Amino acid sequence: MDKQYLTSQFMKEITVTVREFLRNFKKIISKNQTVIVSNHGRPEGVFVTYEEWQKRTKTTQKMSIRDALKGLTFKGGDPNLSKNIDKILYDDFNP
Repeated sequence: MDKQYLTSQFMKEITVTVREFLRNFKKIISKNQTVIVSNHGRPEGVFVTYEEWQKRTKTTQKMSIRDALKGLTFKGGDPNLSKNIDKILYDDFNP
C-alpha cells in the first residue's frame, strides 16, 4: 500500500491512485471517508459515501430553493402591495 495512503488515512479525506482504489476498493470505502482518486498525480475523481452524497445534495437543494425564494419576495415600499395585487387578480371573480 502507498505510504501516502497510510499517513493520511486518519484524515477526513484521502488521496489514492486509480490502481490502489481498484485493488483496495472494499477496504477504502469501509472507512467512510471522501476519497480523491488520482492518475499520474492529477485528481481524476472523487468518491464519497452514499450518506455524504445525500447530505451534500440536500444542502445544495436547500440553498437553491432559498435563492429562488429571495427573488420572489416583494420589494416595494407600499405596505398594501399584496392586497392591491390580490384585488387586481381576484376582483373580477367576486360578484
